[in-house]
Amino acid sequence: MTASRATYDRSIIRNVEKNVLAQVQRQLPTLVHKGVQDALTRGIAANHERKVQNGVLEPATVGKCREVWNALDKLHAEGKSDLEHIRRYAAANGWNTRNTVIEFYLWRRFQSGQV
Repeated sequence: MTASRATYDRSIIRNVEKNVLAQVQRQLPTLVHKGVQDALTRGIAANHERKVQNGVLEPATVGKCREVWNALDKLHAEGKSDLEHIRRYAAANGWNTRNTVIEFYLWRRFQSGQV
């Protein structure tokens, strides 16, 4: 597949996703409760336009994984992105330490060359 073909295919997929999202948002009020509707549309929007870098898909814009990645960005900016600081930060925030460490390694690979 050529580069232009891949770009063309991605643009088609993005357009289809936007159209489906618009249809779902129009039909949702008649199908489900308002609270469920909000949760569903947040989840759909959260997964839109996620980057893949160095073979790692960045987390959605909401959720625990995103919270961990945001904290890792903050700790890195403060010069505290070593594993010991991250474990302490996870414990202080009530996060699962093993999951946080796994997210750290994914974050680091995603950022490789920049960290």
